[in-house]
Amino acid sequence: MPALKLFTPSDILSPADGVDPALNQFKYRFLAQGDSWFSIGTANQFKNANLVEKLTFPKSCCTVNCARPGATLKRMGDNMREPNFVNLLCGVKREPWHGILLSAGGNDMIDALGTKDIADPALRLFLTPAEIAGDITSDITNCDSYLSPTGWATFENHIRAVFQLLVNLRDKTTTNRHIPISPSSCTPTISPPYATPANPSTLALGCSKPSKVLISPKPSGPPWGANCSTASANC
Repeated sequence: MPALKLFTPSDILSPADGVDPALNQFKYRFLAQGDSWFSIGTANQFKNANLVEKLTFPKSCCTVNCARPGATLKRMGDNMREPNFVNLLCGVKREPWHGILLSAGGNDMIDALGTKDIADPALRLFLTPAEIAGDITSDITNCDSYLSPTGWATFENHIRAVFQLLVNLRDKTTTNRHIPISPSSCTPTISPPYATPANPSTLALGCSKPSKVLISPKPSGPPWGANCSTASANC
């Protein structure tokens, strides 16, 4: 199967030879936005860090990849911080895309983990040792016992809100309104379709180098962090 042809935003917005790539030669065209999962490859000895690079499809496909290491979902739809992505999605240089490939949420979670010293449990992801010790029903062998349910609800609401901003950008013009957004990384609860490795047996520590991608419905389950298996499989 043909490999995905990758372009940078500058290849489209300011090509070095002054000639715009003929994206219409490809059967399917995607716009990618994300974090290190979509932007780091050579630094990983197993070469599985950049998932976009390894995708193959039955038909010819191309992707303009706007991903940056360390990017948060909140930043990805910010016109001031990600003008190229916004321009290609809904600006004057927008293209008719068949879908948006999205890797997001992991860095938002890392930022949220930095709130551990805040008194209000609704504003942090983990319980304090005193809160754990004070719960007589707590099972210290269960990772749920260390998590703040109200804090995770706050985090999920935040992610849903910033994801909605991205959806609003997608729907700003009729060109790309309602095209699929296919999340990976820590965003499986956001949108029904998500990227799944074609061969789950290749999973290692929740990561893989897929030979192809299947778009399938999101499995039912609790919010992020509600149990260990969910967190390790999806993040």
